[in-house]
Amino acid sequence: MTSPAASTLAALRRSLAALEAARLPRTRLPGGGPLRTCAGVAIAAALHEIAAARESELTAATGFVLPLAAWAASKGAMLWIAEEMALNENGALYGPGLDAFGLPPERLLRVAVAHERDVLWAMEEGLRCRGVGAVIGEIRGTGRGIGLTASRRLSLAAGRDVIFDIDWQGAQQLAEQARDDLVSVFILPPSTEELDRRLHARAQDPEEVVAQRMAKAGDEMSHWAEYDFIVVNRDVEDSVTRIRAILAAERLRRRRQIGLSDFVKRLQEGY
Repeated sequence: MTSPAASTLAALRRSLAALEAARLPRTRLPGGGPLRTCAGVAIAAALHEIAAARESELTAATGFVLPLAAWAASKGAMLWIAEEMALNENGALYGPGLDAFGLPPERLLRVAVAHERDVLWAMEEGLRCRGVGAVIGEIRGTGRGIGLTASRRLSLAAGRDVIFDIDWQGAQQLAEQARDDLVSVFILPPSTEELDRRLHARAQDPEEVVAQRMAKAGDEMSHWAEYDFIVVNRDVEDSVTRIRAILAAERLRRRRQIGLSDFVKRLQEGY
């Protein structure tokens, strides 16, 4: 594995470990029934995978998913996406019966697609829609889940950001793969003397490693112009505040606000 690829992979592993170790905000669930198996709580804006042990138990899995989705979609529509073959073999949801799970049938949107990859694509698009409160993707017969890459993409679409701590080479690789979804921030020290002092103060690396890092610092800093934002780290708390402001502003970019044009159109029409 080349050095840039190794750097990117190591950064990805650190980011995923941090996400999985974090205590995500949990929400108290109402009522009982299947939801009691969640210990009465659920994680909002997150991906949940629910699998039936065998095909004959798909209806039981559906019975578990529906009240959870009804809770998540309490203020929006619920989007149910399934392969056409699954609908033909297992049947579709029965509208009048949805009320028993707390989901009015008129809030259910059903999408039938041809292939598994289309289910994942439709799920990702649905999660980016502000009018949708919950998205369910029914994938049949794989027995292996949806895979790491797909699950991470869906988690991001559900509203979670991933922060990478990588060098300029790793940043270039990410830019090649997902430039539209990437916001890059280059952090500079206030001076080379302060950089040297901080590296020694950490006491994490032997002297020869610190010397190597200082020798490469000039070359690494030469890539500053490739980044979207520059933060001079004079004070840690101030720098964190600035980076949070960057993230907040990037979320408000016009191209990242899904459905904005329709919203403005409704305003212009007097709604």
